[in-house]
Amino acid sequence: MFTDKRFGLAEGDRPLLRFLVEMLHPDVRHDLGEVHDLLAFFNIDLAVDGYEIVQVDAISGAPIFDWQRIGQGVRGTMKNLIFAAVGPKPEIVLADAVNNDLRIVRHEEHCLVYDRPLSADGLTWRDLTTWWAARDGTMEAPTVEVERSLYRRLQQSLDGNGAELRVLSAYAERYVRLGPDIPALIPQVYLHYDPYNRSRHPAPARVLHPRRMDFLLLLPHRVRVVIECDGKQHYAHDDGRVAPDRYAAYATALRANTTALRDNTGDRLLTPDAHEVLFTAATSLGNAGLVRPAITAYQQLLTDCLRVLGPDHPDTLTARGSLASRRAEAGDLAGAIDAYQQLLTDYLRALGPDHPDTLTARNNLAYWRAQAGDPVGAASATEELLADRLRVNGPDHPHTLVTQNNLAYWRGQAGDPAGAATAFKQLLIDSLRVLGPDHPHTLTGRHHLAHWRGQAGDPAGAARASETLQAVSRDTSADIEMTDEH
Repeated sequence: MFTDKRFGLAEGDRPLLRFLVEMLHPDVRHDLGEVHDLLAFFNIDLAVDGYEIVQVDAISGAPIFDWQRIGQGVRGTMKNLIFAAVGPKPEIVLADAVNNDLRIVRHEEHCLVYDRPLSADGLTWRDLTTWWAARDGTMEAPTVEVERSLYRRLQQSLDGNGAELRVLSAYAERYVRLGPDIPALIPQVYLHYDPYNRSRHPAPARVLHPRRMDFLLLLPHRVRVVIECDGKQHYAHDDGRVAPDRYAAYATALRANTTALRDNTGDRLLTPDAHEVLFTAATSLGNAGLVRPAITAYQQLLTDCLRVLGPDHPDTLTARGSLASRRAEAGDLAGAIDAYQQLLTDYLRALGPDHPDTLTARNNLAYWRAQAGDPVGAASATEELLADRLRVNGPDHPHTLVTQNNLAYWRGQAGDPAGAATAFKQLLIDSLRVLGPDHPHTLTGRHHLAHWRGQAGDPAGAARASETLQAVSRDTSADIEMTDEH
């Protein structure tokens, strides 16, 4: 049989491994005792070459197997891929502990749920865009438009986080260069967590531990790669293996230690300023998806800051802004906007119009207005903010470039694609001058320019922008010439 060319068993490891796996399939072998004996026998010999056969699923109670390299991959099939929440975070419960089934009980409309089986090749960018097109009803649209739409949706979930945006942008450049069959980079992936208390959920829903990853890659043979921008020591074992429990334990220990410090030092962590650890502990709750506990933590921090530091201290104002953002994530966008408007009034009075925190508060207020369905108001506020950024920070400051980007985006969202294309053209020229042609923000600007030119009825200009993005020319003068409209 090993020399029979019909089986191809002498052509390498993979054909033989697939053949051994099929020998254990329930369609071939019905006696579970025999299956387990064969599995043990196979694995003894395969271990010499660094392979093993593991159970990955079941059909009617019978095990389904696949092969993997020893020490690589994750046992079991992928379930519960919930990711890329925008605004309010999803609230999730364990509905069936036997089958490990989750149910999103609130804010499902703000997140993405990949609901297709994972192939042997993992989850590629092609797989993700095909799923997105089916979900979005754009199966007949050009592939490049589907890809851009998905990229913008993933980018939006990062909520302006500079480090994470750089990671996503750098990976997007590789999609353009290497093609769609490389692994998809999945942002803001929620594992098993439940922001409610156990008493609030009727049986059979069960409380889960809070876990969230910055990015996830699903590679062939169930290999999973976690990218954590805060450092792998928070999300991996010492040997580099992924350890979700370590991240949850790290955040829990941080909060417990902060509480112990507060209990034993009185107000020392609040004088002369609020210590950074107080904000970090409260923020860790929001990062873990525990929005309501985060709100409670920031309410307590704000109360303490008001009592010790007074209403006009910068840390008191910062606590108010953080509390407003957490309320928005919990779904109270109107309350968050009101809070930011009051906060901005106090920033102007206490710190003045040109203080960095005042300008940041204006940016945040515009952002939440747009999230609440008012992109026109967001664009108007951001246009005023840009004028002040240029005056205070200058045209080359990173905050000025970010504000230019936001203004261009909100104009497009407000129904002015031509204005968005014009603004992104100017942003691209400035980014090329300040950051260079290969910077992730410059490449992202190219994506936006191509998209909004297409939306504005200029498919030729969109095509030129896309072609130049793929070429990634290093000649800045040529790049600027490309942005001239014809």
